[in-house]
Amino acid sequence: MRVDDLVRRVPRLFHTTSAQAWPGIRAHGLLTADALVRLFEADENLLTRRRPVAHRLTHPEHGVARLRDQRPMNEKHLARMLDGTAMTTADYLRRINTMAFLWADPARLDQLRSLPRYAGETHLVLTVDTASLLGAHLDDVVLTRINSGAALFPSGRRGPETFRSVADFPDCDRVVELAVSGGVPDLDRHLLRVQRWHGDQVEDLD
Repeated sequence: MRVDDLVRRVPRLFHTTSAQAWPGIRAHGLLTADALVRLFEADENLLTRRRPVAHRLTHPEHGVARLRDQRPMNEKHLARMLDGTAMTTADYLRRINTMAFLWADPARLDQLRSLPRYAGETHLVLTVDTASLLGAHLDDVVLTRINSGAALFPSGRRGPETFRSVADFPDCDRVVELAVSGGVPDLDRHLLRVQRWHGDQVEDLD
């Protein structure tokens, strides 16, 4: 896929997390799970094992951060999906934990917020300019045509080919996720909007 075609098809990208994460994101940018674990000096086993529940990270200097749960990642199904590749389930989990993910379709935000386990939570929603992000991070960007963090059913495949560079991504495929290896430390350069969502209430933040 050409970069200009991607920008035309997906002019905006979206990321959602706990509203408590905003001070840390303002200070450090959009960090990967791997970077958060290192920054907060947390248990590195969080990166190679499925997280059935969210983990609240605290640090005397860096404050509070949250690692989302990986409840949709059924390890038995994932192992079957990876069969025949060089990746183990631990390899795959570590790989996705080294990337910061953004949705290509804002409808995914509503799907995520509607899940029972997130009922009543206040969410931070970031809207990012695709062209600006690609201009700074193209070499670190990969695209997926699936939700790479879910393995609810044993069908489908996962592996190194799950993540394609922009140039290698088929034009005919729908972009579901854009991920940035190493995260986006300069997120403020690419942000268009920051909002706090709670139920039907939406508040714009500075």
